Amino acid sequence: MKEYSLDEVLGFFEEYYITQSQQMVSRWIRHGKLNATRSDYRKDGYRVSEEDLFEFIEEQRPGLRKIYDIYKDHIKQLRSQRIEQETRPQLSEATQVNEIKSEEEIHEMEINQFKDEVINLESKITDLEYDKQLNNEKMLEILEQNSSLEEEVNTLTEDKNTYIQLNKKLNEENKQLKDAAPTMTKSDEKNGKSKNTTDRARAKINSTLTLDEFKKAGKKVISTQIDKFSEKELDEHLINAYNIVSDESSNIKKELLIKDGSFKSPYIDKPYKQQKRFVTHVIEHYFKNLDVKKESTEEKAVANE
Repeated sequence: MKEYSLDEVLGFFEEYYITQSQQMVSRWIRHGKLNATRSDYRKDGYRVSEEDLFEFIEEQRPGLRKIYDIYKDHIKQLRSQRIEQETRPQLSEATQVNEIKSEEEIHEMEINQFKDEVINLESKITDLEYDKQLNNEKMLEILEQNSSLEEEVNTLTEDKNTYIQLNKKLNEENKQLKDAAPTMTKSDEKNGKSKNTTDRARAKINSTLTLDEFKKAGKKVISTQIDKFSEKELDEHLINAYNIVSDESSNIKKELLIKDGSFKSPYIDKPYKQQKRFVTHVIEHYFKNLDVKKESTEEKAVANE
């Protein structure tokens, strides 16, 4: 297969109105648009095969080569006809006139046919250029979309790295918390309790009990007997009952506190887990004992009489 040097290739490109720049030809070769092979001799540079050359020309100027081939064939025919006319014997003037007219008609028909083909090829070229423009616009849209997607990917990658760092930090903090957490003793494991359970129980034991809270609860407990006492008497009795279970710091007395967080009754051997029930029990027993003492006093008075 025949091969051409870059100078020869440039000559073809100039003939087909593609480019007159040697640099443009070299750039097409570097970018792979025009297939070329480097010669074994460095001085010869690149070589382009005939097939690759005319394939590239057809891509750049569709149909133009065919037009040139028709034109060149027509020129050859005209030259051969002219040589034939010059070599053959002279005919009569009328015959020469008829032959000239016949040749002119044939020539005119060929020219008209050539013009029609040129018009068709120009129409195809216009369509191809329009399609090329549409493809370029689509290509620009795709490039913009790719650029936007690349930005989103970069953002997601940054977010992923941030999440990885946060997850790593959380794992380290969890590990530190586990290391710092109190370990369970064997006895606690059997009872299903840990050291912090004891701490919570102690916090409940140390709960306070104010006099106002005690009075408010007492009035609800003895609401059916409240008419038996004057306001002053009722207030004195509630204070007396409060002093039975509370110390000077408004805390429940230590001897009435149990380690498991419950409260010990000062009247009977029964623990109460809730402070509200403990207070209700104390008030009920106080006023019950008060009624018993009152009845005992009345009976002694009757006996003395």
